[in-house]
Amino acid sequence: TRRQDPAGRSSLPGVREQLSSALLAGDSSVKSTGARTGTPQMGTTLTVAFVAWPFLYVAHVGDTRCSLFRGGTLTHLTTDHTLAQQFAEQSGGQVEPPFQWHNILWNSLGGNEDAPSPQVIKQKLEPNDVLLLCSDGLTKHVGDEEIAALLAEELPNAERCAKLVERANANGGTDNVTVILATARAP
Repeated sequence: TRRQDPAGRSSLPGVREQLSSALLAGDSSVKSTGARTGTPQMGTTLTVAFVAWPFLYVAHVGDTRCSLFRGGTLTHLTTDHTLAQQFAEQSGGQVEPPFQWHNILWNSLGGNEDAPSPQVIKQKLEPNDVLLLCSDGLTKHVGDEEIAALLAEELPNAERCAKLVERANANGGTDNVTVILATARAP
């Protein structure tokens, strides 16, 4: 059942908590697999999107991203959980962090003894919003303006995905590139 929050917005009870719990369970699974296989520092990132129209819930750990393309504008819904991002936030973006810090995660599933700290957000969707979930293999090699230009093209999402992957590979392709696109449609 849905409930109204104090601002009058509809919400599904417990979704944020359930998504956060799912990420913590994933952390436990990665750690136990790492211990069983002799790779105790094994870790991964995860970004999950769940839609209960008209709301999008996103649970996130690591440097994969969830972004929203609406009206020609690309907005990042998640924040990279890297040392470089922490450095940039603390310096007010005034100083470029060392290059190697872009690859060091402070928050991941597995990878360290501490439990992850999932970022869980809720966003109201509008018809024709485009949701982008991607690995850092895309964002390392394709900038926001270029991503937005490709998303603005009137093509099926599968073709847009292929073009984004091709562009990342053409621009260096030094990491795995994963791209998922979904267009919001009212029920």
